[in-house]
Amino acid sequence: MAASHALEQCVAAVASSPAAVRRLLDALTEQASAVADEPRWEPTLRALERLVRELNQGNASGRYRGRR
Repeated sequence: MAASHALEQCVAAVASSPAAVRRLLDALTEQASAVADEPRWEPTLRALERLVRELNQGNASGRYRGRR
């Protein structure tokens, strides 16, 4: 249970900072080609696709005003 709690704290800390989320996504992107063809990563890839879909829906409705 302690590991789960530590993960929750890490997620909360990263999620509170747009820059930290961006750095996390950049780091994951660098590793993407290593896992893209591994079947064990399919559930994770589907979860990521759901996240992107949700973000895109928010963008389409005008709730998101993205900047680069």
